[in-house]
Amino acid sequence: MSHQKHSRQNACRKTGKESAVKKLILELDKINQKSFDMAYSVAMKGQNRALLIPEAQALLDRLKLIAKDLRTHIPETKGNRSEQISESLLDLKYVLGMGKGMSLRLHQALKAEKLWNE
Repeated sequence: MSHQKHSRQNACRKTGKESAVKKLILELDKINQKSFDMAYSVAMKGQNRALLIPEAQALLDRLKLIAKDLRTHIPETKGNRSEQISESLLDLKYVLGMGKGMSLRLHQALKAEKLWNE
């Protein structure tokens, strides 16, 4: 195999991998925002958890797969996104009523809302 052909193949593999990572990160960003919005609506607006459970469970399942893909295939990227993944997991678990904890960002938003309304 010629050096040029080998270089082109490596470049294509790298570009394909980068594209896959970008897609995962874009999806992670969407899940991250949606999970916070759902948790906030339950905590502040009294949104009925039961109505959100199917979507929250689907998002949680997808989030776990994304985290696994990032950890398995691109470990350096997963490390850069671990806080985002953790916050999303906590928000979705809050919506699902799994435990009593909540994400730091949700806690801070609720605290800010309380201070604003005093």
